[in-house]
Amino acid sequence: MPTRLETRTKKELLELCVSRKIKVGSNSSKEDIIAKLRRTKTPSRDIVVYGIDGCPYCEKTKRLLKGIKHTYVNYNTLSQKDKERLRGKTNGYSKVPQVFVDNKFVGGSESISTAILGKNKR
Repeated sequence: MPTRLETRTKKELLELCVSRKIKVGSNSSKEDIIAKLRRTKTPSRDIVVYGIDGCPYCEKTKRLLKGIKHTYVNYNTLSQKDKERLRGKTNGYSKVPQVFVDNKFVGGSESISTAILGKNKR
């Protein structure tokens, strides 16, 4: 059974390295990148944000994560292929941002605010 790292693309792994300030060469193999990630201390929670440039809710989510000094990986999801792939992971949720914590979909901007800050906004 493949691990979470093994299911990611090489591009996603490289972006994860950048977000964690892990130096790897862009010509490194996927296996070498995975090995380096496993040898390096990881943050307590793996957060991935899928959004689009210019989206105020996406920016709010990124500001929140930066404000608590938590590293995260951000993907711009402009292609239809990305949107369809994500829709399968989110039970049809199609708004942005789409936030995953430890590879589990938690929702959008308000959901992550509630999860992190414990605030119940309406």
